[in-house]
Amino acid sequence: MSVFTEDQRQKIVAFCQNQPAVTAAYLFGSQVKGNAGPLSDIDLAFLVEPTLISQRTYPYGYRAFLLTELISILKSTEIDLIILNEVPPLLQFQVIYHGEVLFSRSDKKRLAFHVKAFNEYQDMRPLLAVQHKYMVERLNRRFTREAE
Repeated sequence: MSVFTEDQRQKIVAFCQNQPAVTAAYLFGSQVKGNAGPLSDIDLAFLVEPTLISQRTYPYGYRAFLLTELISILKSTEIDLIILNEVPPLLQFQVIYHGEVLFSRSDKKRLAFHVKAFNEYQDMRPLLAVQHKYMVERLNRRFTREAE
């Protein structure tokens, strides 16, 4: 896959408009950072309204449905798709902070989710800092031993 195109953006927006359960769609990763290359995939995140998703309608899950449809629409299997409601707060924050909104059915619901995700991320930051500190110490010990 190469760089994300305006045509692909329009196809995703048109698709989302016909999916009542999709509240918002985001593009994130290398396509937004501007360093997408020939081997880059398309990273997409979807904020969904769970009350509009029936197990009977989507027996393999809504994520599988979205992915299958987008593979068909974009004519590519190089798609990495997440349901934003289902991923950890750190990934939610990364998508919201660094990603680009492709579609928003309800700015009110989308922004309410942003606030919730930001608050959860802020609650986790001290724990993430401790985890990072110990991971760095462990890696330093490991590589120091290997260098000896």
